[in-house]
Amino acid sequence: WPLGSQPLNALGRAGSFAGYGLARQKIAGEAQTGMLVETLWLLPVAAIYLFGIADSATSHMGQNALSLNLLLMAAGVVTTIPLLCFTGAATRLRLSTLGFFQYIGPTLMFLLAVTFYGEVPGADKMVTFAFIWVALAIFVMDAVYTHRRPRMKM
Repeated sequence: WPLGSQPLNALGRAGSFAGYGLARQKIAGEAQTGMLVETLWLLPVAAIYLFGIADSATSHMGQNALSLNLLLMAAGVVTTIPLLCFTGAATRLRLSTLGFFQYIGPTLMFLLAVTFYGEVPGADKMVTFAFIWVALAIFVMDAVYTHRRPRMKM
């Protein structure tokens, strides 16, 4: 997004992911059961999109090569495994801890882009990156301090 504008896309994604994590933590249940319910709930929306709106060469599986169809099916499995892991973690971890782990993937992608693909981050991105990791360092130090502090009996 350009400097000075609101990052609505990023805020929307972060908000929806936080809401999803909160909902998964509040609704008790196994990861597989939750995934089944979520998939069945979204199935009609996906079917309407696939059969009514999407019109591309890859949306007609009967016309695709077998290798492409196998790759598309494998993409479902590759997507489902991390979702099951996240759902299992969302029910067991505090939301603040879960939120901390959400920074690992984007940080690794950033480091990969800079070190291997020659991405040249601008000053605005470096300042943002630094602010995020300073805040996370404060969070971790607070968690360590809180954990080590002897608990007072009431």
